[in-house]
Amino acid sequence: MKKIIIAIVALMCTISLQAKGDLHLISIDNKSGAVTPLSIEDALVANGFAVDLNSEMNLPFTKQFKETSFKVFTLMTFHHNTLALELVKKYPQAGVITPMGIGIYQGLNENTLHVSILTAEAQGKILGIKTPILKK
Repeated sequence: MKKIIIAIVALMCTISLQAKGDLHLISIDNKSGAVTPLSIEDALVANGFAVDLNSEMNLPFTKQFKETSFKVFTLMTFHHNTLALELVKKYPQAGVITPMGIGIYQGLNENTLHVSILTAEAQGKILGIKTPILKK
């Protein structure tokens, strides 16, 4: 399990570096704590996506480093049930970003939840393709 988590984190970091800042960073007022990784997962599922992994990272970090500076730190991978298959059939190299990854985090002393995901343009640059499927 630890190796899988490390591999996912490494893949997300690699993709992020190659994207050269092409990330959607969505910041949400979350003082009440109403927006959670589970509510984000539910929203994805309700819109035709499947969540492959919803991994809360505070526990592993606390075990390893004895502390965390996050209220919420989650890495999630997901794919769209029909668009992912269409994309990979047309562009096999799209398997690199299928499933997609989202970083969800909120600092201990922060009232804002942040959600980070690659833009469609960044995905296209990484894959070397231009297709409207990525924007969908």
